[in-house]
Amino acid sequence: MAIPTRAFRRAARVAVATVALGLLVAGCSDAGDQVVGDPSASKPSTSTSGAEPSTTSTSGAADTTSTSAATTTTQPFDGGTDRMAIPAPATTQEVVSHTDLAITAAGGEERITFGFEGALPGVIVDYVARPVRESGSGDEVTVEGAAVLGIRFEPASSATLDGEDVTRTYTGPDRVPGPGGTVAEVVRTGDFEAVYEWAAGLAAEVPFRVDVDAAGSTVTIVVPAR
Repeated sequence: MAIPTRAFRRAARVAVATVALGLLVAGCSDAGDQVVGDPSASKPSTSTSGAEPSTTSTSGAADTTSTSAATTTTQPFDGGTDRMAIPAPATTQEVVSHTDLAITAAGGEERITFGFEGALPGVIVDYVARPVRESGSGDEVTVEGAAVLGIRFEPASSATLDGEDVTRTYTGPDRVPGPGGTVAEVVRTGDFEAVYEWAAGLAAEVPFRVDVDAAGSTVTIVVPAR
């Protein structure tokens, strides 16, 4: 039986609309899959950023520096403020000749080094009150600084005697300036009857120690640098 023309056209339009709707749904499905995939693809790029490892290594470097700085600034000075007396070695039989004097600064310390010829005398180091007086004459000796450290050697002298002949073994100045820190100056205050004395003017009453080098024939008074 023949299909009426109007009914045929209506059926054709329905079929075309159905096909078009199917293609549209398929297209939307494909487009949705692409959108979901893009953010997923971009995530590895974000997670592999070098920002986080860089922060960790910088923090570690800062910690290392801080620890190192603390280590180098906490070392205490080895000394005290009490009177120190070191007797002359048993091998010292005669008056010991003083030859040289040096004031140096290094490693956070200042050193007053007395050099002697051959042997070593005994030494007494102690803080003394003002006025400082010259042994023998009793004359007052001015010494710069807020505190005075007395240094006494025995038996010692700055010269040797041969009858009436006097030979100076120490020819340096009687007043030696310090390096501009703790030690203001060192002044000779006596050379009388084998008692040989100096005074060190210091910026404050600081701890000190006495280093004796028998091999080098030196006695060194050490104070912390200011």
